[in-house]
Amino acid sequence: MDFRGHDIGDFVFHCHILGHEDLGMMNIIRVQAP
Repeated sequence: MDFRGHDIGDFVFHCHILGHEDLGMMNIIRVQAP
């Protein structure tokens, strides 16, 4: 996916349903400078 923004770093994304988090719907996105 192509995300464009000014914030560089590691960000967590996840589902707010705890059972889904346990099944892998929680991860880290690393945003790097182009």
